[in-house]
Formats: sequence, C-alpha cells, structure tokens
Amino acid sequence: MKYAEFTVGDLFIKKTVKGYPKSKENLTPVKNGYYVYGQNIKHQYNFKILMNDIYLYKIELGHPILAYTSSVGEIGLIEESFYRSGDNGAFQALIPKDNQISKYELQYILSILKKHFDTYGYATSMAHIIDLSFSLPVTDTGSPNYNYMKNYMVEIENNQLKRTKMFIESLGLSDCTLTEEEKKILSLKKNYKEFFIDNRNKGGLFTIKNTHSILKEWIKNSGKYPYVTAGEGNNSISAYVDFDSEQIEEGNCISIGGKTMVVTYQSEDYVSNDSHNLALYMDNPRGRTEKVQLFMVSAIKAALSYKYTWGDSISKSKIKSDTIMLPITEIGDIDFDYMEKYITSMEKVIMQKALKEIDKLGGAI
Repeated sequence: MKYAEFTVGDLFIKKTVKGYPKSKENLTPVKNGYYVYGQNIKHQYNFKILMNDIYLYKIELGHPILAYTSSVGEIGLIEESFYRSGDNGAFQALIPKDNQISKYELQYILSILKKHFDTYGYATSMAHIIDLSFSLPVTDTGSPNYNYMKNYMVEIENNQLKRTKMFIESLGLSDCTLTEEEKKILSLKKNYKEFFIDNRNKGGLFTIKNTHSILKEWIKNSGKYPYVTAGEGNNSISAYVDFDSEQIEEGNCISIGGKTMVVTYQSEDYVSNDSHNLALYMDNPRGRTEKVQLFMVSAIKAALSYKYTWGDSISKSKIKSDTIMLPITEIGDIDFDYMEKYITSMEKVIMQKALKEIDKLGGAI
C-alpha cells in the first residue's frame, strides 16, 4: 500500500460552530429534538431539546463531520444535527471536502488525528490545525484511498464484535435473563430524599478534593496509573502513566471533570490532568462499593449536568450548595442495598441490549 502526506486543509473545510448563550438554554426534554454537544465532543445531556433554529448546526444524514475544541484538545466524530453549548469560538467543525465519504473513512482519519490531539492541552495553541500534516493510504493516482480506509474500519468493527461476543460468553454473561427479584427491583417505586453532596454541610455525603494538575505534555503513555481527563470516552482514561507518588489521586472515588461535567467512577489510584477536576470520597463505608458509587454517578449527572457548562463550570466552592436525590428506606436512611441491586439488574438489561446490537450488526457471528 502506498502512502502520502496530506494536511487537514487538503481534506477538510474548517468552520467555527456557533453555540448558544446560557441565557437562551431550554432544557425541557423533547423526544424529537437534538442533543447538545459540549467541549468534549460528547452529549452534554442525556436527553434531546429544542431551541431556536439559529443555534442548530445541521448535518445531513450519512454525511458526518469531525469536530474539535481548542479549549480542551478533544476531537471526535458527529453524525447528527446538534446544538453546541457555549458561545465562544473554541468549537470547530471539520467538514469533508469529499461529501461521499462515510463514518468509516472519517473513523480512520480520526484515529490518526487523535494521536496528535493526545499531545494537546489547555496551553497548546491550535491556531494552525488546518496545516497539520499526516500520512494516509493513496490510490495509484495519489488520491486518498477512501475505499481501503472504509474496508479496513469495517473489518475492525466486525472483528471487535466477534471478540466482544466471545468475551461476554467466556464470562458466562450471555444469559442475561432477569430474575423475578430483579424485575421487581426495576419496577419498584421508591421514595427519594434530598442530600447534600458536600460534607461541609450537615448530613453531606462526600469529602470533596481538587485533584492535582498533570498536563498531557508532561506524561508518556507507559505506566500503571490511569491518566484521567475531562473526556467522556473510555471512563475518561486517555493513557496509563507513571508519575511522582505525591501527584497520585486515591482511587475508589467519583471523579467530576471540572470544565466538562463528565462524571465517572474511578476504582484505582489515578493521575488527573487538571486541578479543576474534583474527586468525591464517600464518607459512609457502606457507600464505598463500586455498584453504589455507579448509582451515585447517575444521580450526580441527573442533578448537575444541566446546571454547569464550560462558561460556568463546577468547582469545590460551588458544589457545596448542590444536592442529589437518593432512594431511602422506610426509616429515611439511604437504601444502599436497593442501589446495589438496581445496578446489578441494569447491568443485565444493558448486556441484553448489547448482545442484540452485536447480533444485528454482525449478522451470524
């Protein structure tokens, strides 16, 4: 296979995506609306909304784009029309000059560009992204070999589906049938109660800490500690690194991306990319199990994802006044047992959906 060098500008048109001001945000869920994309090129909320069309960035079906944010050094693929939160110029669309290419060709190019973006951070200038050079397979005429790229990515997808299904079967998880108790748990109408997140309030649940700040430029992708960023994919882990022990964050906690409001559970000790990120440590030992904290992650997302944005981000001082709703027992205590059983039941439901999707995409794998 022949390869040649191309710049981003050879293949894409760069366009600033205008966002909406916070004052115009309407967070009423609408089934036939559009998702809001944040600085991490992910859905900022887990529901769709409708706003004035002047804030909608339209993408034709089957004609995806790439997009990146200079503020956090994230790049991703978008296949749907969307709103963009924030009204600064940090969000850029990369529109393919060849409008016949599909998501597969863009996934191939994205995998290359991500290697460059992994070295970018808050302090990195991205003014010349359009001149960024990278290597692609080419045809005999020297044009990008999009047919090869597509076939390559389709093969990877099919192989991944096979490996995923084999992995699920090897763990004995292919039978995801819910027990009667699990069905009851999922249909149960529980009473909920409001709790302060921060233990600086009476009855607050967590000790809140700002993490250390280890920039991308300082690390190498070789080590044992997860490097946790504000990105949403892969549980916010972008690499595994070794670093000064004094900069290591204690695991078994909930992490909140300070600028992106990405909330994750981190089971192991880790390294954080930004001191704006928060680490939440549950005070009650009964609540420090993985499943309880996964429930807490969802509760925190539901309570706070609508509230904070890039321009008005969460902080240790702001979270002091924030609350979440949690299920309670008959005497008003947090129902940790219910939370664990609910997550266990939902894991089965999600696994059922995953297996169906694998069978649908992979045919007779």
